[in-house]
Amino acid sequence: MTAVLEGNLDYILLVYGLGFVLLAITLLGLRTTVASPLPWKWLGISAVFLGLSAWTDMLTLAGGHRGELQVLETALFVVGCAFLVEFARTTWTAVGGARVGRWIIVVLLALTALGGFAGLRGLDATAGYFVGLPGGLWAAAGSGVISERAADTDARCCWQPRPWPCSSRPNAS
Repeated sequence: MTAVLEGNLDYILLVYGLGFVLLAITLLGLRTTVASPLPWKWLGISAVFLGLSAWTDMLTLAGGHRGELQVLETALFVVGCAFLVEFARTTWTAVGGARVGRWIIVVLLALTALGGFAGLRGLDATAGYFVGLPGGLWAAAGSGVISERAADTDARCCWQPRPWPCSSRPNAS
């Protein structure tokens, strides 16, 4: 099984990057058509950078491990994770959580830079742990708060199976 995955890693990274780019296209188009308290543009920008990072990783595999491509892949990954933290920070503020300044991104990037002492792969790994993981967990927490608050609205209806369409709920009389 490992040989199959390693042999097809370029295709896996192509689809992985495509998923991020399609997410970005959807989110960047969504923010102009839907009124939402969530800052979708930051998540869309993050998805663009993470998708480009995956595609750069694919090119690194296909064209040999050239240093320039690995530097570009790591830089795109770090920037994508930083935009994910910005999405999480602004989402948390939008749901009424504590206001945290943009200084948090600088602190997380400074911690990530410590991985540079272990080389480029160390920097890449610490970016995932110190920027990507907190950004993802924080964004999930903010999205969870929004989901809980939507319990009594029609938006929650569309996430659960109902025998009627969400826009034509029967009257409870």
